[in-house]
Amino acid sequence: DLTVATFFGGDPSKEKYVARFVRTAVGYAYYRGGLSLSLGVASGIVGPMTGIATWEDFARLYSQTPTRRVLPNIPKEEVKMIEDFLGYAFVRKVVLEEAMTHGSMSAAIESDAKRRTDSKVKSSYERLEFLGDSVLDFIAVLYWLERDMLVTEGTLRERIKESANNKALGALCIELGLYKPVRHTKLYKSILSGKQAVEGAAKTPKYWNRLEIPKQGFADVIESTFGAVFVDSRFNLQDTQRLFDRIIRPFYTIHFPMASV
Repeated sequence: DLTVATFFGGDPSKEKYVARFVRTAVGYAYYRGGLSLSLGVASGIVGPMTGIATWEDFARLYSQTPTRRVLPNIPKEEVKMIEDFLGYAFVRKVVLEEAMTHGSMSAAIESDAKRRTDSKVKSSYERLEFLGDSVLDFIAVLYWLERDMLVTEGTLRERIKESANNKALGALCIELGLYKPVRHTKLYKSILSGKQAVEGAAKTPKYWNRLEIPKQGFADVIESTFGAVFVDSRFNLQDTQRLFDRIIRPFYTIHFPMASV
């Protein structure tokens, strides 16, 4: 079997070449055959994942995990409003609740639950943010390749760094008002300062580079939202692509015109 260890002889000094080899192979597999082929190539290189033979297995395994409840529930009217804004209806509303719950609220809920001996699992948006960060970066790469198929790797890295950083995503979150449904107990000052900075700034291209925009409550929320849609849609990239086209593509079109890239 071809593995990274056998291919490179397990030489630690070649670690960066190993990483580049894996990324190149998986990227080319996606380009040629989509997620299924890229998963197969990744499994062949780094070894199989327990219980994962096809892309659909991710959704199957996820459906078997216990539901992570976050209390109190977001009111139905507010859930509907968020769904309408995102253009996506959540099958499991608890996933949206998790995406809109900061760790400070989760900790407060957990503390209260212990007093009431509540056995339900509590959670916050950190997991979905971690996942959504990677999903969003991946879709952003596809976006920039779509605009320029001849772009070099170095230029592509710079464009991702410039367009998907915390300040850019934070400014977008404030413009969209997506921070408003987030439940928290400790973000009042940072949300107020970020909101005032963005609302008071002249909306010139990439205006956020001149501002101080906190990550928590803003960029985190964009990322957790992408993570939530990805998970709830049974790990379907098409739904996250539609979300990107709906809320991020217009933002990029304004702030990253072709002449500037």
